[in-house]
Amino acid sequence: MENKLWHYLINSILTATTGSYRAMRIIANYTLAALNIPLNTFIIGLYNNLLPFVTTFLNAYSAWVASLGVKASEVMTFYMALETLRSTDSKAWDLLIQAVHIKGSIGYKKLMPHGKKDLQSGSQEDKVAAVEALSLNLVGEGGLAPLKVMVDNKLIQLNSLKSGKNTGKSTANVLGDAVETARVELAQELYGVLGNLMFHFRVKPSLIIPFFDITAIRNMEQTLWSRTLKNGSMKYLFTRGFVATDHIRLVNNSLFIIRFSMIENKHGDMGLVYYDLQPMTGISAAAGVFGPLTNHNMVVQNLGAGQAKFVLVII
Repeated sequence: MENKLWHYLINSILTATTGSYRAMRIIANYTLAALNIPLNTFIIGLYNNLLPFVTTFLNAYSAWVASLGVKASEVMTFYMALETLRSTDSKAWDLLIQAVHIKGSIGYKKLMPHGKKDLQSGSQEDKVAAVEALSLNLVGEGGLAPLKVMVDNKLIQLNSLKSGKNTGKSTANVLGDAVETARVELAQELYGVLGNLMFHFRVKPSLIIPFFDITAIRNMEQTLWSRTLKNGSMKYLFTRGFVATDHIRLVNNSLFIIRFSMIENKHGDMGLVYYDLQPMTGISAAAGVFGPLTNHNMVVQNLGAGQAKFVLVII
C-alpha cells in the first residue's frame, strides 16, 4: 500500500483556494488583519513579510475580474462590424459593381465570383478574407474608385477590431495567469506564517486559531463557473447561501440573452425574480438581484436559438 503524505506536509491553504480566488481573498485578508499587532515584535514581523504578497494578489485579482467584461465588449464590437458587412455593405457594394459590370459578366465575376455570398457567409476569417480579395481585385478599376475607398476603409476597420478582440482575449488570459501565480505564492507565504506560528506557540498550539479563518479554509468552494448552454436549455449551476453584501460577476460570451435566477429548489422552475444578461456584455451585481437571499440555488437558461457561453464569478 502506498504511504500517504503526512498531513502537516500538505499546504491546506493552497488546496482550499484551488479554483476559488474569492476564498484566497477572504483567507488572506483575515490572517493579515489578525497579524496586525504592532506591539508584538514577532507577530508584526510576520505581518510585514506577508503584506506585499497579499497586496500583489488583491491587485491581480481585481485586474482579472475587470478584464472578463472587456473581452466580451471587444468581441461584440467586431461581431457588429461583420453583421454590417453582411446586411448592408455587401448589398451596397454589389449594386455599385453592377452599375459598371453587368451581373454574370467576366468583369462582375472577377470582383464577385460568388455574388454577395462570400461577404455574407462562412467564418469570421472567411469574411475578412473576402473583403481583402475584393480590395485587391478593385485595383485598376477606375470606374469603381469610390468603392475601392469604401472597401479599403472597411478592411482597415475589421482588421483593427479583430486585433482588439484578440488583444482583449490575450489580456484576460495573461491577467488570469498573473492572479493564479499570485495565489500560489500567497498560499506558500501563508503556509510559512502557519509554520512560524506553530513554532512560536508550540507549547500551546490552540493560540494559533485566531490567526486563520478555519471555516473558510475547510468549507470554501469553487467560485468560478465557465459553461456552455444548448439553445433553450436550463441548467442548475450551484447551491450557495449569500448575504446582502455578496456580489456576482457575469460575462455573456455569446450572441443570445442568458437568464440567471436564484430559486428555492434546484429542480424547480425559473424564479419570478431573475436577471437577463444581454449578448456580449458583462455586469457585476449584488446577489439579491437574482432572487431572494433565502433562495440558495442558482439556475441559468439560454433564451436564444443557438449555443450560449458564459462565465460566472462570485466576488
